Amino acid sequence: MKKYFSALLFSLLLVSVSFAADGFTSIFNGQDLTGWKPRGGFAQFSVRDGVIVGVCAPNTPGNTFLCTEKEYANFVLRLEAKFEVMSNSGVQVRSHTRPNKDRETVFGYQCEFADRVAVGQIYDEGRRAYKYATKFRDLRRPDEWFSDDAPRAYKKEDWNQIEIQCIGPSIRTWINGVPCANMIDVLDAEGFIGLQVHAGGQGTILFRNIEIKELPTTAWEPGLKTENDFAVRAKLPLETVRALLPAETGAKFFRNGENSYAAAIIGDRVVQIVNDLELQDVTDANAASALREKLGKTEAAWETMMLTPEQKAQIER
Repeated sequence: MKKYFSALLFSLLLVSVSFAADGFTSIFNGQDLTGWKPRGGFAQFSVRDGVIVGVCAPNTPGNTFLCTEKEYANFVLRLEAKFEVMSNSGVQVRSHTRPNKDRETVFGYQCEFADRVAVGQIYDEGRRAYKYATKFRDLRRPDEWFSDDAPRAYKKEDWNQIEIQCIGPSIRTWINGVPCANMIDVLDAEGFIGLQVHAGGQGTILFRNIEIKELPTTAWEPGLKTENDFAVRAKLPLETVRALLPAETGAKFFRNGENSYAAAIIGDRVVQIVNDLELQDVTDANAASALREKLGKTEAAWETMMLTPEQKAQIER
């Protein structure tokens, strides 16, 4: 018997060491909703057998989110989810709230979770969702997996693993290990995590095994730096924006006065965003070199977010 308990203790220690080495910690204790707060609508959340259960309040206004009380910046989030009663759901990251009459509205990045082709894509809940008639934020160049692999990876009547990685301007998602969104955006660098119950006539969604690995932070700093891997942002006049973008870029979303401009160069990937719309996303060493040179000659009240080699490697994994 003593030998048995010694072996059991050794096994538990191995599991504990492995968990610590992995760097993930649980943010749901499996017993109650300590550390979480419902926000937005009128759906109900409870804990059943170590699982968070979200139940739609039929025909009531607004989506409801069970949100962490803590805010997170750079991290990898892993959890499992499945529908008990089919509906629509998602996982908010780097999100916030604003007042809405007698309740509040949650807004920010959402990893879509539903039995649909857009599973795993990023939807800007409560903010830019339908701006410029683009519902999801990373669809300017849909890859092969968007119409094939990602929806096939979704398990309709089983648990699905959702993984979301946020590092600086980069947000990536996976559904059951299949890559989905690979987005660059500069609006929110931190915020809470939220589990959605969508408004409607019905819906019950289950969540479990919610864990996070927090990563070194990134910050916006005054000035322009264009070496290595980085993101920049500034308010720019129309002619300056035109000069930075490829000549063939349409002017539909430009403004005659001040334009919100952001760009990122990570490895050979080049992303340029104007007025919240992604107008360029290419992987091209020549394009990266050309943009570095153009930025270096552009005077503005720049802010720069630098990425370390380790952060670049994590983004490109």
